[in-house]
Amino acid sequence: MSRQNRMMQGTNKYLTIGILAFLLLIVAVVVGPISMGAISSIGFTQGTQGMNWEFDSVYWQDSWWSRTEHGTAPLIYAARTGLYSRTPSALEFGHTLNLNPDDPNKGFPTLAGTFGTFYAYANNSRNDVYTWQIPVGKNPSTQETIYRQYQMQRVYCTMSVNVYLAGTGDEAGVDGNVPNYGGAQIWIKMTPNNFAYFRDNPQAVYFAPEYIGLTKDVEIATKGGGGNINKASSLVADAQSLNPQAKGDSFGIYYQRGGDPISFTGGSSSLLSYQGQMLDPQIFRNEYWTKISLNTFMAANVWSPFWYAHDWAFPSTHFELEVYMFVIGQWTVNVKPGETATQNIHPMVMGSVDPVANIFAFASNPWVLLIILAVVFIIAVIVMAIFFPSAIGLINKGVGAASSGATKASRRLKKAIPKKRKRRAKKGS
Repeated sequence: MSRQNRMMQGTNKYLTIGILAFLLLIVAVVVGPISMGAISSIGFTQGTQGMNWEFDSVYWQDSWWSRTEHGTAPLIYAARTGLYSRTPSALEFGHTLNLNPDDPNKGFPTLAGTFGTFYAYANNSRNDVYTWQIPVGKNPSTQETIYRQYQMQRVYCTMSVNVYLAGTGDEAGVDGNVPNYGGAQIWIKMTPNNFAYFRDNPQAVYFAPEYIGLTKDVEIATKGGGGNINKASSLVADAQSLNPQAKGDSFGIYYQRGGDPISFTGGSSSLLSYQGQMLDPQIFRNEYWTKISLNTFMAANVWSPFWYAHDWAFPSTHFELEVYMFVIGQWTVNVKPGETATQNIHPMVMGSVDPVANIFAFASNPWVLLIILAVVFIIAVIVMAIFFPSAIGLINKGVGAASSGATKASRRLKKAIPKKRKRRAKKGS
């Protein structure tokens, strides 16, 4: 290789490094605001981080209905449809709910549900911080007083839940018999995950839901249906009764499915009641529960007795929730004789401690993913142009050949059109 070629190759490498550095700078400028914006409002998809919500089971007709258990649905008498199977045709629980307790097209409609995205807000005026410390002993060798320090931080979050019915006209109601999920309880399992951490390396970090409530009245719309029933009418909404349903109504928080509700803001298990006292870690669990009670949940129907016309519509409900989470850090501090124990507020950072989880959460943003793919494509083209110019040459030749072929075809077409016109003119004369 000649000296000139070696110099050219070295120049190309430096040029490549400079271009790549410039592209990384562009990524930092463009993607940076996106990542900084995520600090104030971090959205967690179900099953990854934050507060994981699952439809665990439904208690209805004095039986539990889940993936592994079920009861027997009541028989909806229908003279025109006859008897039907009452073996459950759908028992899907988890991040979505699909419960059909009998025949897929007769009897009861499908009780279904979905979750929205769990959002945790780092910078919110409602994010209160509580700190306290307690002397727990003395180091006999150094005579240092040992303090247990706690910091409890309330984090404001939002969540949404959809619950609706879906099915056929026979499942909406036949001959005046309307299937009703009245008395059903939808039990939701909540698993707190490590969605925040403290910079100052606490000995332990605990997570617990403090409060869950409605930010507005439950929206009741219609889903599916048939005939000419007015979808905007109040027939569907008036037929439903839920708990909770009105703005400000709270959801109970439970330690176990079917148990008694607990309170983290009042009563013996209140977290705030531990201020100035030793925190009992037994009050924190790996999972918590809440429920939605369906006092009346059924389709709206309109029958015409003259020509057996049947119009119906199923309810679709939307719950907008606010969730307060407590993040509690615990430290042990040794204070020398004559010194005063002081406690500063430890900075809390939103996001997972796991770097791999942070990378996946960051890359899950569709705009970030689009920018990354564009940058990778540009880098690949530049690298090919510098280190594999023959490949770029082949691509250019291919594009040039295709363009040349198209140009020649266009010229032939232009030449052929006047000849056809002349032939037509001769035939006409």
